[in-house]
Amino acid sequence: MSSPSSGRVRNTINRAKLFSDKVLSALPSNVTTKQLGKSVSKLPYASRLRAAQWNVEDIRKPGIQHEMVTAMKHHGWDLLFISESHLAMSSHYLIDGYAFYFSSQLDSKATGVGVIIAPWIHPFVLNFVAHSSRNCELEILSLIHI
Repeated sequence: MSSPSSGRVRNTINRAKLFSDKVLSALPSNVTTKQLGKSVSKLPYASRLRAAQWNVEDIRKPGIQHEMVTAMKHHGWDLLFISESHLAMSSHYLIDGYAFYFSSQLDSKATGVGVIIAPWIHPFVLNFVAHSSRNCELEILSLIHI
């Protein structure tokens, strides 16, 4: 003779399988999928985006840019926001596949902000807007069409 609790356990197991089959399997879990005949690249579902901030106190110091890339690799940072770049103008460039974007103005020497973007995140960057020497804007998509 089965106890009432064994019926609840069996029912819970059945509901868990139904939830897994109907709900979880429909969630995006692959980095690349096919959708409507086009290749679509996605940030992995439930993945973490790791970001940090660094007061660089002059990005022009010898070796500092490579030191920052090394720190990103070591700590697993996807984005590294930068303050006090001391650059005289907005710019962007690549170092070892890492994209550097800066927002600065000619009239301010001790300010400037920016961001370094890891190579695996860069394809998802929609836009970078250099507003001033104190702020910038980064727009990232969770889904891109290739």
